[in-house]
Amino acid sequence: MNFKKTIPLLLGVLALAACGGASSTSSVSSSTSTTTSSQPTSQVGVITWSGLEAQTVVRGDSVNLLAGVTAIDSIDGNISGSITIKDDDLFSTHLAGGYTVEYQVTNSTGVTATRTKQFTVLVGHNVANGDFSLGAFGWTLDNPGGASTVSYVNEQAVISITNAGTSWWGIQLYQLNVMFKANTTYRGTLTARANAPRSITLGLENPDSGFAMLNPGFSPKLLSTTDSTYEMFFTTTDALPNVKVVVYLGNQLDQDLVDGAPRVVTIDNIK
Repeated sequence: MNFKKTIPLLLGVLALAACGGASSTSSVSSSTSTTTSSQPTSQVGVITWSGLEAQTVVRGDSVNLLAGVTAIDSIDGNISGSITIKDDDLFSTHLAGGYTVEYQVTNSTGVTATRTKQFTVLVGHNVANGDFSLGAFGWTLDNPGGASTVSYVNEQAVISITNAGTSWWGIQLYQLNVMFKANTTYRGTLTARANAPRSITLGLENPDSGFAMLNPGFSPKLLSTTDSTYEMFFTTTDALPNVKVVVYLGNQLDQDLVDGAPRVVTIDNIK
């Protein structure tokens, strides 16, 4: 499910974004005089970096650590395509915190330069681990009125339902602590399929107000055996520091009733 802010950006979906440019230089030049440099005198060139300003991103958003980082060499010209990430500091867009990413590039004469860039991942408008690449991280399966189990296979959440219960909220896959800004419209998306006709609903609740639903009502989507995308919109009036994002899998439509073999719902993405 992808929470991304569309106006000015939530769930911009749910995918729910940022940028950079001061420059720095490193150089080694040849000399015929005696030198204490450990660099061979055949290594020449001045490498100028840009795009290394600190960057803040929102948890769950897609981030290319190389985007915007450039290196211009006085010998070879633009060598940005040769920049590599020497150390990514275990960067994860799913985990809020600070990261120091180290880059490295070498020109044709052997001059090597390294630089670092600071990234900060903030808790925000998107869910953590919305592509399930980290398995269960961030997600809880609850059965307040039904029976189901979840496993995480091939970066997907696979939910086996043996009893749909009698209420739409009877089976829930949810995540807490998603933050929404005031006066902002968010779009939520969920990609899923089922082994037999089965409904699914994406909803928002406010734990600080008795888990009241934030989006007005809910509309179940009937899944098929091929992937389809569920979409919903929600506009805030006040800032919401603790939103509960919920996938409802309880009994909503006649097709949800389990009459033998389990219904299996596979969720591929939530943003």
